[in-house]
Amino acid sequence: EEIFGLQTTIHVIFEKTDQIGIVPVSLEKAVEIEDMKSKRSTQSQGEAKEVEAPIEVDRWDSSAVRNLLDDTARKVLVDDGVSEDYRNVDIRLGLACTGCAAAIFALIFDYFFPYPMSHSVLMTCVSSYFVLMALLSVFYMFVQKTNFFFGKSVDSDKKTQHSWRLMSDLRRFSPLYTVSIALNNGHTGTESVESMEKSIAHYFDQYGVFNESLYCEDVRKLRDELMRLNGKKQQ
Repeated sequence: EEIFGLQTTIHVIFEKTDQIGIVPVSLEKAVEIEDMKSKRSTQSQGEAKEVEAPIEVDRWDSSAVRNLLDDTARKVLVDDGVSEDYRNVDIRLGLACTGCAAAIFALIFDYFFPYPMSHSVLMTCVSSYFVLMALLSVFYMFVQKTNFFFGKSVDSDKKTQHSWRLMSDLRRFSPLYTVSIALNNGHTGTESVESMEKSIAHYFDQYGVFNESLYCEDVRKLRDELMRLNGKKQQ
């Protein structure tokens, strides 16, 4: 095409349509279409990364394996409507923080009132610290034990409350992981426990990749069996 005596060439970009034939598309429209395609491809790649990202741990690190399995079991119960009870956590934190506060107070007091003026205060704070740490140890031994989750759920009538506990065990140098679910029935006041013991190789491959869906399925089966047994007891 010739405009004002100058030879110019206009490139026309064509786009396929559902109908037979092709229609011309302007340059601005073509750029817009390419931008949309690139955004879609970037978004799909991001979604694929989120879905495909595996959870990996060192299978020989028993603490890491146990923590991952425990956290996943906790998530299963919480997602199914069990609200976590933090009272035991609050008690542990209260004992630990009070002991640390006593130790810090002893240091500050001794700084402003050097020994022997601070003798009685130091003795009181030190004694309090050891007593509190002893209480914390007793709490771990006789109350916390192997429990890593305490929760509560309410029936549909919103009057009866049930208590849940999760326990686990993974001995050092042992491949067997045990998870237990305890349910205290609010109707009968009795507690039932169901346990499952499997090798960690059942949930982790040779590279330490965690099969989360398989483990969650087993935990839900254990919970369903426990609820079924409690339903029979209630009847």
